[in-house]
Amino acid sequence: MLTLWKSVVSDPKRSQFIALMLFVALGLVGILNHAMWRDELNVWLIVRDSGSLADFLANVKYEGHPLLWYLSLAVLNQFTDNPVVMQLYHLALGIGSMVLLWRAAPFAPWQKLLLMFGYYPFYEYLLISRNYAIGMLFLFSFCVAWPTRRRTYAWVGLFIALMANGNAYAFFIGFALLVTLAVEWLSDPKIRAQSRIGNLVGSGAIAILGLASAAYVLIPPADSALQGGLSRWFFQWDWHHLGRSLSRIWSAYIVVLIPDDPKVLDGVLFGIISLGLLGFFAIALLKRPVALFFYLFASLEIVTFTYVKFLGSLRHYGSLYLVLIAALWIAADCTPRPLAKLPFNVPLTTLYERVKSLQKPVFTVILTAQLVAGLIAYTRDYITPFSASKATTTYIQQENLNTLFMVGSRDANMAPICGYLNRKMYYPERGELGSFTLFNSQRTEATPDLILDHVTQLLKAGKPELLLVLNAPLAATRPQLAIAPLSEFHHGLIWDEHYFLYRVKLARAATRLGPGRTG
Repeated sequence: MLTLWKSVVSDPKRSQFIALMLFVALGLVGILNHAMWRDELNVWLIVRDSGSLADFLANVKYEGHPLLWYLSLAVLNQFTDNPVVMQLYHLALGIGSMVLLWRAAPFAPWQKLLLMFGYYPFYEYLLISRNYAIGMLFLFSFCVAWPTRRRTYAWVGLFIALMANGNAYAFFIGFALLVTLAVEWLSDPKIRAQSRIGNLVGSGAIAILGLASAAYVLIPPADSALQGGLSRWFFQWDWHHLGRSLSRIWSAYIVVLIPDDPKVLDGVLFGIISLGLLGFFAIALLKRPVALFFYLFASLEIVTFTYVKFLGSLRHYGSLYLVLIAALWIAADCTPRPLAKLPFNVPLTTLYERVKSLQKPVFTVILTAQLVAGLIAYTRDYITPFSASKATTTYIQQENLNTLFMVGSRDANMAPICGYLNRKMYYPERGELGSFTLFNSQRTEATPDLILDHVTQLLKAGKPELLLVLNAPLAATRPQLAIAPLSEFHHGLIWDEHYFLYRVKLARAATRLGPGRTG
């Protein structure tokens, strides 16, 4: 890293090539080492195992995200059932975003280097194969195309449409960008004079159609239970909840220190600091009111959603970080406005100049915190599996247990097993074979007794023996069952994706089995 840093300082063009090659190499090593978890492979299973196009579209409606990622995977699935192809595609998306960053972003080379190996581009949106990377790619594509709006709105309209269909948070950002374009057009006579009505209407229609199609898919079915479905919203006033929602700005920017949500003091303290950060960069953008509008509108839009619907986790907070990067990016091609046209000119000018003098060191602190978090997360993922799923499926294949009829519970945590083994298993929660999980009103949680009830029925129906895969130790027994522990796998960061394997027969037909093994 020190050699790369020296290269950045001495030769920016050479540093671009070296940085990208290092990113590609480390990304390939990291993503192939990464043990995928349910959020990654449940999507792949929906694509793989939906019985028809109608079923596919209906299943995606329960996911809480638009279609583009799922359609991309559907194309890849036509060539192979191996989910590694999804990881390679995801890596390509991350690389594409970094190429755009290096080629067009108005940041210094050393800032691009810090940003590239930061937590979100280098870990969360690179190694973990989700639809957030596709949103980042089209957001950066929009930023690259931003200057072309003076000639045509076609490119920015197209990238808004694509971005909105990437993920739920990219939808919010895309909507904010469309509103920002409208505000700029209404407030800037030069922009209006350069616009052609046909191009404006056509490009706007593309963006609006993209947003509308994404919104249609995002609206969950009536029986959806994901994050409360259509019914669970939070409209009460709660200072602690407000502090927690605002603190997502801090968590998005400074990922090395995450507030503890249950603690009221953390919510208040980091909520106030987050408002300070939001205000700081808002003041820094005062002379670029269009970029300022986008920054505040998009950030507050996401924070509001966080308050009323879903507090989220780090991967969701990253949208706020991307909003900051995009605002600073597009500000470089926004028409500057003198502060003299704003009220309270003298104190505001003084404050603006003070903030501008601090912008570079504050932004550097954020980029450095992102770098530290990214390197730590990447290293941790390399040393400690994200999920125990890969080790579990390797053991099943090595011991030829894949030939047995398989029963798995909890169903939502079995997606990695079904994905890696390229098969279905019987889910007691549903009483049938399955792979992916839809969180709807028909789904129930299975107790240990219910699991063994289903196992007993399957064995009595003619299954000579079966493999029982659980994500927690079996907490029940039956005298008519011969249950032999085979192995357990609990070396993984995701606590509910530790796996416990049992070979089960009816007791009267059981033969002597060897002692259990631990892995």
